[in-house]
Amino acid sequence: MTNFTYKGLIDNVINKYKEYSSEHNENLNVNVEYYEDDEVEYGVKIEKLLDEKSTEYDLYFYNIHHIYRFSNKLLNLKKIMSIFSVENFSEGATLKSGFIDDKLVGVPFICHYGVMYYNKDLLSKYELPVPTTWEELVKTIDHIYNGEISENNNDIIAYLGNIPDSYTAINTIQEMIYSYRDDVNNEYMPDYRSENAIEAISLLKNILVKYSSPENFKLNQVEILEKIKTGNVLFARIFNVPLNDPDLHFTLIPGKNDTISSSSIGGYHIGVPSYLDEDRQKKISLILDYLLSEEIQSYLINEENMYSAYNGIYKTDNTDQETTSQTSQSNKRDEINSPDEILEKEKVEFCNKINCNMISNIQFYNIPYNYYENYDDYVNAFLEIVNDYFFNPDDSKNITVEETLAKIDDLTRNYDVEITSSVGSVTIIILGVTGVIMFASYLLMNDRKYSIYFMFLNNTYWTIFIFGSILILSYAFVSLGEIDQEKCNLRFLVLSLGVPISFSPLLLRLIVLYPETNKISEHVNRNFSNYLCCHVLFELVLCTVYLLAPFDVTNHLLNISDGVKNFRSCECKNALTKGVLVVDILEKGLEIFIFAVLIFAEWNIKATKSDIYSITIAIIFDIIAFTIFAVFYFMDFNNRYIYFIVKVGPVLLFGLSNFFLIYVWKFVIMFTSEKEDMVDKEAYIQKKTNIDTYKNITRMSLSKTGRTESFDNNIEVDENSNESFINRIIKCHYETKEFEGSITSSGSRKNNQSTQSKSGNGNNATNTNTLPDRNVRNFPSPN
Repeated sequence: MTNFTYKGLIDNVINKYKEYSSEHNENLNVNVEYYEDDEVEYGVKIEKLLDEKSTEYDLYFYNIHHIYRFSNKLLNLKKIMSIFSVENFSEGATLKSGFIDDKLVGVPFICHYGVMYYNKDLLSKYELPVPTTWEELVKTIDHIYNGEISENNNDIIAYLGNIPDSYTAINTIQEMIYSYRDDVNNEYMPDYRSENAIEAISLLKNILVKYSSPENFKLNQVEILEKIKTGNVLFARIFNVPLNDPDLHFTLIPGKNDTISSSSIGGYHIGVPSYLDEDRQKKISLILDYLLSEEIQSYLINEENMYSAYNGIYKTDNTDQETTSQTSQSNKRDEINSPDEILEKEKVEFCNKINCNMISNIQFYNIPYNYYENYDDYVNAFLEIVNDYFFNPDDSKNITVEETLAKIDDLTRNYDVEITSSVGSVTIIILGVTGVIMFASYLLMNDRKYSIYFMFLNNTYWTIFIFGSILILSYAFVSLGEIDQEKCNLRFLVLSLGVPISFSPLLLRLIVLYPETNKISEHVNRNFSNYLCCHVLFELVLCTVYLLAPFDVTNHLLNISDGVKNFRSCECKNALTKGVLVVDILEKGLEIFIFAVLIFAEWNIKATKSDIYSITIAIIFDIIAFTIFAVFYFMDFNNRYIYFIVKVGPVLLFGLSNFFLIYVWKFVIMFTSEKEDMVDKEAYIQKKTNIDTYKNITRMSLSKTGRTESFDNNIEVDENSNESFINRIIKCHYETKEFEGSITSSGSRKNNQSTQSKSGNGNNATNTNTLPDRNVRNFPSPN
């Protein structure tokens, strides 16, 4: 499938292949379908067919400018091309325009290159050489232009800039900027905002103002050729033309110095859909290798005056015209038998027609990366900016070259949330202050004086909780700066691992402290670390599966529509990635549900009420954060800072609320908790986590001590009860409330008995059945 523009050329090549196929028994039937659509409609048609995975066409001839638009839907041609073909199309125009991240998605077949036409007669008249630098060009233009005007030749046109309302305008501008690079070996165009670009575009505008006109600068290829034929055009930027006119003379586009030149690439690539089956790919490879053979490439040059991307095809043993002429005459006298000799003779013959030496020294540049799926949107915006600068009749706007180039740059430049921005600075301050608090609180936690307030978990598990919080909060730090696929992957990993690492110790502890004796709590208590490791391991497996199809970086190209800054984000597009995310979300949703059930069952346990309350509030904040994240997930934003706040804010809320409400809150309760409460809490947790005595703990008793004697007679626990799960949870919730009232009254009696015992007998200061370490624990003073 191809555009109608090159019907004659394509027909000739296909007829040649049919003859070749018949001779070599390939017997492949090749039909070409042509479309008379313009470039915009033709590109849309190809995209639609590729999106629908149509098998109607095996090969597409698509515009070189659309390579980024179709790159993800086209096959890597290195997989089906012969090694010989790959080697011969691995440099030059193919390297600069056909590769996307080492993937060959297009081979230039109909290829144009930018050159400069010069009027040989006028240069000879004024005895001036062909200029090789822009400085020489301006001096030559000034000399000849003024000379012609003085001779009343008012039809003289000094320079045709070739900036029409089409793709060519982009070629011309980029070509001009590339010609002003500092290093001849630099394959990349200078930045649009660089001094090189400013100097280059300023010079082009100066030529327009002094020696040409907007009308002449906007002429397209056909119109330029018509002007050239009048003999009044001195210089013109133009693509190579399929004309063997001896009066047309071309040279390399000038550069900043005489070693530097520049040329853009235009035309059509050959592309193959990526979804075709292996059998069709093998057949296509036969056709492709023939189209890319030296025979066909020589034909395109010799008969159609096209540029070939075939490596070294313009190089002969002697490239100067005199020597090649002599070689040609010698070959005419010799009998040619071998195919190689025939090809060499053809090469010499077409080098007599065209300037092989010039073409072999063309300096192409790597086409700047373009993120637009619809290239025509980019072209329209580009042309609007360029036209405002070069052809705007309203001088009141006074648009500078710096403003123009900045606008062009903004079309494809992605802006990030910089660390130095206000949003970035606030984020860094929050993370920095939190980090200091984490470090200081960790040191205090390990101080024996304060460790009593952290008895809900041991120090090892609190350390794991802090580490998980650090991972969650690092999501915000990773989101700052340039967003690429590595950062997208890292953001998912730190959040996916941070949540279970911080939550698992708390969830497992609540399971262990479940009021009713059960095998699950007993098993978790005996294998606490193993369960923790298994949970984290499960998340690692999810992350590993996810890495098989990671997030994509989506470019939010907004400058075209409303002038705001473009930015990038991480998007989940792959079905496997979406599946992993669904599993991960369901798993974390299940965790929150289990948290809720356990919190409800243990809500009225006085010994751990401060921990239950703080975890509850933290879970509420987590649900709020998740809700905010989910609500805004499917919304579009046109401001990178708002997008950052909406995406990172809920994660910060999640991480900070967990850390401060669950961990830092322990330092607050030291001012409000009574020593008696801390002793009860320590006793309860030690009893529930003591494996040796675990089986003796019933649902509503801490131990068979005097402190619970009256309660033991009030509640009977039937371990063989057939109560439903919900009823048992509800019963736990309300029975623990009864129990707390009972233990308070009995505890008071026991304290009085203990005091009397101390007064009556100094040797009986403690009761062996009382709660552990009651009389030896030292508590820090809040003050």
